[in-house]
Amino acid sequence: MPEATLQAVADHGLVPADSIHGTYPQARQVLDELAAVGVDCDDVVAALEADGVAKFDASWDQLGTDLAHALTAPAAR
Repeated sequence: MPEATLQAVADHGLVPADSIHGTYPQARQVLDELAAVGVDCDDVVAALEADGVAKFDASWDQLGTDLAHALTAPAAR
C-alpha cells in the first residue's frame, strides 16, 4: 500500500472494530449478483494476482539493476 494512503487513513480514515462478522449474507449477495451479470470472481482474482506478481517482479528486477549500477559506478565526488 502506498505510504500516502497509509498517512491519509491515519489522518482521517475510519477503521471499524469489526467489519467482518455479520456481513456474510451481504457479501454472498454481491458475489451472486456479479456472477449473474457474467463476472467470474475467480478469474478476476487470478488476473489481479498475475498482474501484481508481474509488477512486483519488474520492480524487483529494476531495483537489482539500479543497485548493480550504483555499486559499480565510480563514486561521485
